[in-house]
Amino acid sequence: MKVSEPLPALVLAYRRFGDASRAQEMVQRNRLAHPGFVPPGTLKIAQE
Repeated sequence: MKVSEPLPALVLAYRRFGDASRAQEMVQRNRLAHPGFVPPGTLKIAQE
């Protein structure tokens, strides 16, 4: 998943999965330092 601007993990999880509760999964999978700030770049995500 490409991220073009800094966004919270909650927003990205909701946009991708329609479920903000999956934000922690994204944070752990990508070893993000802070869930409130996901930097631009490419994220690893689950297949649904």
